Amino acid sequence: MDVLTVACIGLAIAAASGFRAFLPLAGLALLQRSGLALPMSESYDWLASDTALWILGTACLLEILADKVPLIDNVLDAVGLVVRPAAGALAVLAATSGLGPEFSLLAAVLAVPVTGSIAATKAAARGASTASTGGVANPVLSLQEDAFAGTTLVLAALVPLLVPVFLVLLFLFLRRLFRRLKAAGGVRAALRRRLRRPSGTVRP
Repeated sequence: MDVLTVACIGLAIAAASGFRAFLPLAGLALLQRSGLALPMSESYDWLASDTALWILGTACLLEILADKVPLIDNVLDAVGLVVRPAAGALAVLAATSGLGPEFSLLAAVLAVPVTGSIAATKAAARGASTASTGGVANPVLSLQEDAFAGTTLVLAALVPLLVPVFLVLLFLFLRRLFRRLKAAGGVRAALRRRLRRPSGTVRP
């Protein structure tokens, strides 16, 4: 497999890890177990073990479910600012290990800001949603994030060269969504101030 293709796959894994810390690792473990994964170093054979599959699968499921619960999702996002970049770097390190330690280490280092920026954007959007909708819209956003992470990984498996294009479109969508949520939060705060103002008070 050529370097460009592996780089695109690594980019997809890093991006998906920004939404879900354990989904890319669980996916790699399943593929490694089935023999369909990228050629990886023997030092990552542990990914195909029963223990790794159970731990990663359980962690993945718990993360996805807990992310649907308002307030708990905000706590996960705060913790995820550290956990998700670390998990993304590990997943990229494993996925690119077949190209040699120097390449895989560089890829893992470059993955950290990619995963971190997406995790930060996710946390900011979820915080804006909590402020503007009281958390009602948070489960919907969580389902969208599941779809984003899943689509990114599917593209990495089927058409990896399209991953950069998809991520650019995803970035534009997330930026627009965040602006809308932030604006909605401002409108809600203004309405609250108006409702709390005593009747007959003249606005300065």
